[in-house]
Amino acid sequence: MTEVTLRDAQSGAEARIAVSRGMNCYSWSVPGGEGNGEVLWAEDQFASGAGRPSGSGIPILFPFPGRIAGAEFTWRDRTYSLPPADGMGNALHGFVMDRPWRIESRDDTSVTGLFRASVDLPGWQSLWPSDFELKCRYQLAANRLKLTVTAANPTLDVLPCGLGLHPYFRVDAEHPQSRLELPVEREYELEGLMPTGNQQSLTESDEQGVRWSLAGRRWDNVYGNRVDEGGTVRGAVVDGGSGRRISIEWESAVFPYTVIYTPPHREAVCVEPYSALPNPFELEERGIENAWWKLAEGESLTASVTMAVSRGGCSAVS
Repeated sequence: MTEVTLRDAQSGAEARIAVSRGMNCYSWSVPGGEGNGEVLWAEDQFASGAGRPSGSGIPILFPFPGRIAGAEFTWRDRTYSLPPADGMGNALHGFVMDRPWRIESRDDTSVTGLFRASVDLPGWQSLWPSDFELKCRYQLAANRLKLTVTAANPTLDVLPCGLGLHPYFRVDAEHPQSRLELPVEREYELEGLMPTGNQQSLTESDEQGVRWSLAGRRWDNVYGNRVDEGGTVRGAVVDGGSGRRISIEWESAVFPYTVIYTPPHREAVCVEPYSALPNPFELEERGIENAWWKLAEGESLTASVTMAVSRGGCSAVS
């Protein structure tokens, strides 16, 4: 099992990346006054193979985030069959989160991993219309962790793809003052966890978005983002017990959607940047816009997400 530990000597912060399990950062600890120990939730012994690949740390979802209905899609008159993975017969979260990556470079506070379908995904030709290359770089500095992902098309064919990140932020979801602060302004209707194409405005959303209490609520929902003048999406998870605030930000042009998920154990909440809606091929066939990427020969896209830990006060929320 290949694992990399990043350490920031000045702050004492650490991040552990399970390279052999999807380049997943499954542990990020920030000691001292600006944090309260472990920031991420993961199964015990995750790096050794315990638990679902999508259920711990920061799973990387590519070349599609979310579900593909019936584990099948058609692209340019060819039908592709995928492994069903969600217990309902649908494909789920792509091909890279549960497979070994390769280390391209590393130092004390950063590591870059590489995944290429034609090298690291046996039988890829039957799964996806084009070869693809993915690079993932983690950078640790004091109370901040930055994740940068570059998706590239190394072939002559068009690469249809989407990217999602699925961080499990550790929080007491039943504490009355635990909350989400998110700049979302609309919700996408789901049937069987698939978008229908319908959406509605959130009546509780204002100029800053929403402030939602976590206690007693369950999510597996898709939202459209409100952005600031600089095109940045900024959200936060506040743990009511410790007062710890975990902020997360990304560029809206790359990730126009946010998925919120609360796992049954209630010890974490997931704030997930998505570049595309789930089930994109079917939505496209129906003429529904979903921000699906189509990378031409030699084209690439880079997406960055920055997370930071601080101490924040707790106040009443809706």
